Amino acid sequence: MRANRFSDIRFLGVIAVILAISWSWLSNSAQAGRHAPETLTWQIETIDTTGDVGQYTSLALKPGTEDPYISYYDNTQGDLKLAFPVSGGGDCGPANTWSCNSLYFPNTADFGTFTSLDFNSLGHWGIVYGNLLSGVNEFRGSPAVGQELFFEPIEDGPNSVFVISHSMQYAPNDVSYLSYGLIDVSQTKGFVKLAHYVGFGQGNCGGTFWQCEQIVQTSYDYFVIYTSLALPGIPYIFYRDINNHLSMAFPGFGNCGPSNTWICTELDNTIDVNGFISSFATDGNLLGVAYIGDDSLRFASQDSQGNCGSDPIYFQCSIIDSVGPAPNNAYMAVSLGVYNGQPIIAYTDTNDRSGIAVLKIAYPQTDGNCGPLDTNLQHTWRCEVVDDGNNTNDVGYYPSLQVDSVGNIHISYYDLSAKDLKYAVSDTPINPTPTPTSTPSITPTATPTAGALGHWVYLPLVIR
Repeated sequence: MRANRFSDIRFLGVIAVILAISWSWLSNSAQAGRHAPETLTWQIETIDTTGDVGQYTSLALKPGTEDPYISYYDNTQGDLKLAFPVSGGGDCGPANTWSCNSLYFPNTADFGTFTSLDFNSLGHWGIVYGNLLSGVNEFRGSPAVGQELFFEPIEDGPNSVFVISHSMQYAPNDVSYLSYGLIDVSQTKGFVKLAHYVGFGQGNCGGTFWQCEQIVQTSYDYFVIYTSLALPGIPYIFYRDINNHLSMAFPGFGNCGPSNTWICTELDNTIDVNGFISSFATDGNLLGVAYIGDDSLRFASQDSQGNCGSDPIYFQCSIIDSVGPAPNNAYMAVSLGVYNGQPIIAYTDTNDRSGIAVLKIAYPQTDGNCGPLDTNLQHTWRCEVVDDGNNTNDVGYYPSLQVDSVGNIHISYYDLSAKDLKYAVSDTPINPTPTPTSTPSITPTATPTAGALGHWVYLPLVIR
């Protein structure tokens, strides 16, 4: 009996050694991947240093020139600002090569939060932003071809209403659409809404210039609502739902919106969303969304064989990187771009430096250092530091990312320590590894009627 016991102990010991060696190999492989050399180099520029500037950045590339334009908030003056590079006569940036313009309006005391900037096909810009004095959102620029608005309100509401977290895009017909969050303090409720420009006398909000739709009630923890709009022909809205999970809404015979003309469906119920959301749609109508949940960067893309979502649309949800919690109650954020059909994500990370934020990017790459493992136990994404703040500053808040036509990455962001607007551009184009092609899920087809995509004709479900 003693011999058998001794044999059992020796057997268990061998198993323990094997497990220890295996765990050590896996850990070392993962650590070796995490410390893989960075493949991109960056030009880092400080654009605006006049007071506390650079929160709520939104970056867009002007059609034709692909010059970066950045909208942002001046917390010192309470102004909306717009920055862009110039060939001469600038007033900010390195060697005054940028122009930083205060879009000042004398009758408004404090406006410019939650900015969202986009260009239409003619190169005319539009900006949606929050007015802290009135509590509603406003528009500056071109809402449609041949139209211009100067600080005009979009949402009409009583003093108890606050509008936050905008995501604006131009539709293919150059009409502006935006998703946003509305908090009704009198009802202690939050809502996800959609608005689009229809012209004077045609709408139900914004002095009858806009059509506003209330889509669904949602959470407004920490007095913020997270939404992101993708517009591949019809609007898809990703948002933090009433349970703090990630959900999405799109037009169809459904369960939400006016007269149940929208479908609201849960996308990821395994986490609590605790950061800004960013989404995209490719020409093939393939959807993707980046989000922060339970202090991790996550990415979901449309996939009929996916592990999240629900009928009629499924996604593959993946954890990409651990980003840590937000210090000083500052907002963690992500910004999602796409190049050659592949996702590229800029994000805030406080995990790498134990609470001090850095700016990072993530993109698909074989032999990577983050993201899911493949069959060879290799990470399938690469996560890289763009700006480490010289190991002292909190940087990388409110990132906004775009990729130009040759693959150069442009990112605007906020330096929390210096209170400055910063900008990074990659020295060389990115070349992400193509991800495996998946079969898109069954999705509703909606054909827009003539005019400003304000109404949809719903056809039977088809397989794309």
